[in-house]
Amino acid sequence: MKQHIIKVTRNLLKESHDITIKNIADASYVNIASVNYYFGSKDQLFKIVCSDFINELKNGLLDIMLHHDEEDTESLLRKTTSFLFECIMDNAGIMNYILQNLGNEQGDVLLQTFFTENRFTLMLFDVFAKQTNITNRERLISRYTILFAAFLLPLFIKLSNVQSTKNNFINDELFSEMFLEELQYIIKHDPNL
Repeated sequence: MKQHIIKVTRNLLKESHDITIKNIADASYVNIASVNYYFGSKDQLFKIVCSDFINELKNGLLDIMLHHDEEDTESLLRKTTSFLFECIMDNAGIMNYILQNLGNEQGDVLLQTFFTENRFTLMLFDVFAKQTNITNRERLISRYTILFAAFLLPLFIKLSNVQSTKNNFINDELFSEMFLEELQYIIKHDPNL
């Protein structure tokens, strides 16, 4: 029952972060008391859903990085960005919820996964160092942070529900190609030249 409620909540959260315990209970065909019994609160349930989603992102990235790290930068970048875009867009409501909740447990799972020293980030940095030939740790972390931010902004715009962003240049195919080229340049740029 617990896994069923998590799955239903994830499906509801994919569409909108504005759901209630009653919405979850109704869609799960259980009563509100059951949801509270298993999870204690909506926030705790959402934390589980967000953590599962971030783990899915993390594991997908690790799979790409570890199985394709010998590929050229452009191929690796295309695989990585395609995976991230598809996964995030398929889970737009969850990602919006995470971004809106930075600073609490549900949102901080993103920061804890991607911006603390842990096994995952150390593995990412290892692949990133091979691709960039950067040996200075601070420079490597700075470049990683810049790329993360550069990637996140177009995603954030795409995830936005604001009508004015529907037909902007972010959605243009030529922009996507140029964006990947610029990311590749940033990755490969040697600051000592």
